[in-house]
Amino acid sequence: MSIERYRILIEQLCTEFRIPQPRASYQAAVIPAYDTQFQLFHGGVLAPDSVLLYCDVGRLPQQAREAVLLRLLELNGDLFSIHDAVFTCDAPSGTVALVCKLSLRQATLSSTLVLLGHFGELVQQWRRCYFLAPGAGEGT
Repeated sequence: MSIERYRILIEQLCTEFRIPQPRASYQAAVIPAYDTQFQLFHGGVLAPDSVLLYCDVGRLPQQAREAVLLRLLELNGDLFSIHDAVFTCDAPSGTVALVCKLSLRQATLSSTLVLLGHFGELVQQWRRCYFLAPGAGEGT
């Protein structure tokens, strides 16, 4: 039943954003929205009532890297308390991602659109200033 709820959610998102339906398996769906790209994965056997939402935010900047990483840690507390989401950083590649686990029981098209919109806004803010105030992190 949970895989069916997941498929319905993916179909609704595809309809909403006018994108072709993913393959019949729906194991992973790519949803381009809000000037970024989201990947959704069904929780499978280990977490059948969940969806893992992944969004590539971008690369860490060369300048003020330490200040940016500290800011991401601060934001993780807020994001986790609100959306069960966290920023992750792959050290070898320097890539930052936003990852969230959604409950299929609670996920509706409307709530998922709000979440994607919020995450899209975060990606735009990252692209503008890496979540730093003007002048923050200078000299690091």
